[in-house]
Formats: sequence, structure tokens, C-alpha cells
Amino acid sequence: ALAAAAVALTWRCAARIRSPRPFAGWLGLERAAHAVVIVPVLGLAAVLTRFDDTVLDRAVTAVPRALHRLARALALADDRGLDRAVTGVAAATRAAASLLDRRGELSVDGLVRGVASGSRALGRAARRPQTGLLHQYYAQAAVGLAILALIVIVMR
Repeated sequence: ALAAAAVALTWRCAARIRSPRPFAGWLGLERAAHAVVIVPVLGLAAVLTRFDDTVLDRAVTAVPRALHRLARALALADDRGLDRAVTGVAAATRAAASLLDRRGELSVDGLVRGVASGSRALGRAARRPQTGLLHQYYAQAAVGLAILALIVIVMR
């Protein structure tokens, strides 16, 4: 009851009580906020809207178009150039393999047999000087040093 009486009294007296003159316009804060914050922000928003509509929007719509054209050109180059090149390389490889299968196998087989027989002969020749006799090792070393000296003399 006391709270209800206080509200009623305040309501009735509020009409008669006037705020002091400086507080009537909130000390000019509303006008200052309007001039300092609202007007510049709305001006900046308008400038950014124009920039978005003229620059960014055009770029956003132009990039996909350009990429689509580039993709078409690359697909055409792939179909006309790369595809033909890959097919040509495959055909050439197939022809070379066929030729090597008929003629090259005999020469490769002969080369492998020649390397094997040469290695066998070199192995036999490398075992011959290994007699276990010390004086033969000294003689072999002397011959090797003489050959090296001869090479050095000839190279100068």
C-alpha cells in the first residue's frame, strides 16, 4: 500500500515539477551525438555502399565469368593439344617396344652375355697373382709403382 501511494503521489506531482532548463535538452548531448557520431557514420556508410556497388560487386561478378572463360579455353587446349600429344607418345612408345621386342632383345642378351664372360675372365686373372709368396707381391708392387711413375712423367 505504501508503494502504491508513493507511485500515485509521484505521478500526480510529476506534471507540476519541471526539469531545470539545462537538463531540458540533456545538456545538448543528443545534438552532439547526432553531429559527431550519427552523421559521419551515415556518410561513411553511403560512401561504402557506393564503393561496394561500383567496385566490389563488379569484381565479384567478373571473376567467375573470367574463370569460366579460362576453364573453357584450358579444356579446349587439353582436348586439342595435350590429348593428341599423350596419344602420340603412347603410340610411339608402343612402336618402340614392338621394335625392341623383335630386334633389341638379341643385342641386349648378347651384351649381357659379353659382360658376364668378361667379368669371369677378369676374376680368373685377378686370382692368378695371389700366390701367397711375399717376393711376388713386392715384384707386383714395384711394377705398379713403375707404371705410375711412367704415367706421371708422360703427363708432364
